[in-house]
Amino acid sequence: MALLLLGLGGCAEEGGRKPCAADEERAADGLCYPLGDSGAPAAGTINLALVQTLAPMDGPPASPTNALANSAAAALLGQRLFFDPALSPGGDQSCASCHDPDHDLAGTVVDHEGPLPRIAPPLVGSAWREWWGWTGACDSAWCAAATALEAPGQLDGDRLSLARHIAEDETLKAEYEAIFGALPDTTGLPDRARPAGTGSEDWAALDADTQQALSAVLANVGKATEAWLRTLQPGASDLDRYVDALSRGDTTGGGALSDRALRGLTIFADEQGCLACHQGPMLMGGFANVGLGAGPGPAEEGRPAGLAAVLASEFNGAGAWSDDPETGAARLAEAEAAGATLGATRVPALRTSGRTAPYAHDGRFATLGEVLAFYSALSETPETGTREPSMTPLAATDDDLADLAAFLEAAAGAPVDPALLQAP
Repeated sequence: MALLLLGLGGCAEEGGRKPCAADEERAADGLCYPLGDSGAPAAGTINLALVQTLAPMDGPPASPTNALANSAAAALLGQRLFFDPALSPGGDQSCASCHDPDHDLAGTVVDHEGPLPRIAPPLVGSAWREWWGWTGACDSAWCAAATALEAPGQLDGDRLSLARHIAEDETLKAEYEAIFGALPDTTGLPDRARPAGTGSEDWAALDADTQQALSAVLANVGKATEAWLRTLQPGASDLDRYVDALSRGDTTGGGALSDRALRGLTIFADEQGCLACHQGPMLMGGFANVGLGAGPGPAEEGRPAGLAAVLASEFNGAGAWSDDPETGAARLAEAEAAGATLGATRVPALRTSGRTAPYAHDGRFATLGEVLAFYSALSETPETGTREPSMTPLAATDDDLADLAAFLEAAAGAPVDPALLQAP
């Protein structure tokens, strides 16, 4: 997409707003445009109706497969466990070890030689996601949390040790049993047991009832973690204030966005631009192959691998631990019918993008400027699959890229309460 921003350059002042020039007038979108032959200002280039689809929701969408998704008691337990290093075999790694509390719970480094050569995505605002993991290997936050606890390269824990730890901690035991009922008796059981990897032989030796009881603990911990994640909602942003003004009839957005951010919005909201993929209140989307070339880690299949994983997961929305398997099964069937694009990864939310470097699923871009430069040129040859056909280079100037960066900064929601980002 070529950017035609002629006539928009006379009224910006380093992100601020100043009066339009004598031969200009501020149009309905809040920017200055040259007066036409009739003396009337241009209508503006921002699709205001489309922009209003970015309005924030009152809260995250429902999570039907988790009956405790909005439980305050479950959220408190989930918060405790997220920051608890005892969930790892060595007792020295918690979920927060990869999801940095000072970084909107995003990763800052990635082990490209490890079993999961991807950057940990931000968790603030993640309750709006439909699929979890860069390839969508889970269909809910509780599935992702339960899976991560046992996954090599993540916590690498096991459901037996988890149940034993909760039972031996007075606070965790009391909170867990008040929500989910009695914990299973782990007396006489081995140190570790899980269905795959280290501890799988001991798992196979357990009777079916014990296996089911331990699996229930893992699923319940996942659901408690999701309840906490749903409380991590970004605060209001300048973009929110702009959209709110639009909804009240002020087509200029009440001056909530600077001229520079408004010009960035004209680029972002173009029908063939960023908004084609980054949609809704969190500026996020489904899956797309954006055509990344060879990166620092190994080539990955992308969405096809993720779809296969979620369909096979014991913690998916159609499984035995789901609180609404019918809805979960319908979603999975729809995803399976839609198919999976080779090389596609999840389109991330942009509400926290300015605070969560590095970027891309493998952390290849150190700065937001590098990301924008990539989309401006699209000069890389896809390492896996074929680039999304609708994508065309932005062909942006340096000023255009600065405008886009200003818009993304304006879209960033205020940080969440720091008390939610530490052990309670």
